[in-house]
Amino acid sequence: MSDKGKLSHEEKEIVEQYKAVYSIVRTIDALEWMYGRGLIQPKDYHCECQKLIDRFNIIKENIPGFDNVDNFLNVGLWLFVVLQHQGHGHCSQKTQRRQNRIQRKQGAADDSKSA
Repeated sequence: MSDKGKLSHEEKEIVEQYKAVYSIVRTIDALEWMYGRGLIQPKDYHCECQKLIDRFNIIKENIPGFDNVDNFLNVGLWLFVVLQHQGHGHCSQKTQRRQNRIQRKQGAADDSKSA
């Protein structure tokens, strides 16, 4: 972060990439909700999810520190703190619960891999 408290060009690009990842996660979450309630056809659900996963894989290649989930979460946490400090973002209780749920799922996935 620059001395004036503004994001550098590189940091702005990282912010945009994280926003895109967040958007993809939210969209897949909505698709899963619709699919689970029979509001979307299986063919459409799978097609849309595959498009989003492909987009996610392209984006993650451009995010520094995305080589594993821990690094990604640490960079995301750093970014959140920077944006909070600058007054550019907020974290609702719903968002915080979702982040906690994702971290628990990752912990469970890591536990199953080591078992």
